[in-house]
Amino acid sequence: MSTGKPARGHARARTPAKAKTATRDRNLEKVVSGVVATLEEDIVLGYLHPRVRLVEDDLRARFGLKRHVVRQVLLELERMGLVERRKNIGAIVKSHTEDEVMNLYAVREILETSAAQRIPLPLAPEHLEQLEAIQRQHDAAISQGDLRAVFHANVAFHRAIFAATGNPELIALINSFAQRTNVIRTSSTVYPDHLESVHREHWAIIEALRGEYPEVEIEVRLREWTDAAEASPDTDIARTAVEAVRATTGTAPELAGFTGITDARFYINQADIPTVICGPGSLTVAHTADEWVAVQDLVAASRAYARIAVGFLGAG
Repeated sequence: MSTGKPARGHARARTPAKAKTATRDRNLEKVVSGVVATLEEDIVLGYLHPRVRLVEDDLRARFGLKRHVVRQVLLELERMGLVERRKNIGAIVKSHTEDEVMNLYAVREILETSAAQRIPLPLAPEHLEQLEAIQRQHDAAISQGDLRAVFHANVAFHRAIFAATGNPELIALINSFAQRTNVIRTSSTVYPDHLESVHREHWAIIEALRGEYPEVEIEVRLREWTDAAEASPDTDIARTAVEAVRATTGTAPELAGFTGITDARFYINQADIPTVICGPGSLTVAHTADEWVAVQDLVAASRAYARIAVGFLGAG
């Protein structure tokens, strides 16, 4: 009858402690990098806006993580320049002033222009094949509407271009500053016209890198800011919105310009659809860690929206 215990004189097989620790560390690193990648995508695609608070308990519930793992995730996002910590608030998605945005893009322009001038033309066949393969993945992601895959393929495409410089220090700096500006990017990635434009630009870059036209020079231009958009207060939608708010609140709203980024610019500039921004709450707390909207304001807004729909589209 066996007791399950090894007989005397027989060695018990044990996994070395160092091996267990190494395996545990690798698993933890994989989990952290996966969560970091997901949150970076959320920021780039506009699901998490600047100044939005990243609450540890919310992240624990969403990803099924222990608290110390969540903190490692936040530390990594902070290192990447996507998150900042504020006293008595915690971690929030990083926001930049206008000067900071311009400075970051100025550095990117210097680095990427320098890198473009150092790419040997024509580009080596293996590099061209790599770029074409990545761009086919980018095209497939666009066709499938997989925006997360679009983002990653776009990053891979540009990294592959600058890898052709053969300068690891320059490449590391370019990647770092590109990553830091991810928080500045808007959700324009979701718009078909934008994606089609990027598709054409990428294939044009590949053709330029073939070096078949030596008289063509490569120029790096970074889009530093989005185009402004304006709708006339005399449009039907503007007049309807003003009347709806007046009928709901008893006070006529003031039509004024808005300093910020919204999807209204795509409707106005690309689709030629007059658009107004109208909503409850205060801009002073919008997208901040302590953002809030009074319930009565939500109720009033819903009534105003109903009046706008009826007034603009017609009751019939």
